[in-house]
Amino acid sequence: TLHKALEMSERLKMSRHFITAFVNYNLGIGYLKKGDYQKALDYSKKSLNLRQKIYEKVKNHIEIVESLHNLGDTYFAIGNKGKGLECYQQALAMSLALSLDHLPQTKEIQKKLLCHA
Repeated sequence: TLHKALEMSERLKMSRHFITAFVNYNLGIGYLKKGDYQKALDYSKKSLNLRQKIYEKVKNHIEIVESLHNLGDTYFAIGNKGKGLECYQQALAMSLALSLDHLPQTKEIQKKLLCHA
């Protein structure tokens, strides 16, 4: 399971590894789908923070976009529209800075911003 993968990453001293961020990201998505919004929020924040640290030299990275998008979805699920919109806006700005406007994910973020604005 994903929780065992996190335990293993800690044992192997991989707490700042992209795989650890990916596992946190997927746990966030899983808990969001299950309706456990607090755990979804916790894991989504961990994923974003870790990815921002990992890619701090490049600043913009598609994995940060994914984490921001997921965090935005989580904030909307718990009723925090302001934080959700903020995450979507950051995700869209980064996606456009990376010239990813052609991706379905970017179009989905744009649609969510229009729907919730």
